[in-house]
Amino acid sequence: MSNVIRFLEAMGIAPMSATEYAASVASLGGQVGPEQRRALLDRDHAALNDLLSGRATMRCAVFAGDDD
Repeated sequence: MSNVIRFLEAMGIAPMSATEYAASVASLGGQVGPEQRRALLDRDHAALNDLLSGRATMRCAVFAGDDD
């Protein structure tokens, strides 16, 4: 798992203020590239998705079974 994904996962567990967020991104140092750091600071999910080679579209489907 990439360091960026771990960082985002940690954010989901413990939300933080804008100041704390900026400090946390800065503390990543050499663990993430400068482009990834900029995308995190800008909260640019599209750029971050491109940098991490993410999928353009995600789908979720639920197939309910028969009641029999």
